[in-house]
Amino acid sequence: FQELAHILVCPDEQNIFSNLVIHFKYLDALLANKVVINGNFESVLEINQNERLSLGFTPSDVDDLAHVIIKALKNYDFYQNKYNNTRQYILQNFTYTELTKVLEKLE
Repeated sequence: FQELAHILVCPDEQNIFSNLVIHFKYLDALLANKVVINGNFESVLEINQNERLSLGFTPSDVDDLAHVIIKALKNYDFYQNKYNNTRQYILQNFTYTELTKVLEKLE
């Protein structure tokens, strides 16, 4: 279904778990190389500073989510271009192999 979409929205409510761990659905959406909208959880903001990878909204704030969706629709060409290399960036920086290199350096 992701292939059919132009914009992928990963809605979520504010919760402690999402502040600690990035959801797989977010990384999966980024790998689709689409315009992605996701909650600005602390965990997400660690890799998505200044909306480098996706558009963000305040979790549990339906009005803010609606605002960001409208912004994405009105400026779709801009965001499509901005996020056109997201898949490549995720594959180069956030695969299991890449992340375990940090552990190898601890020896």
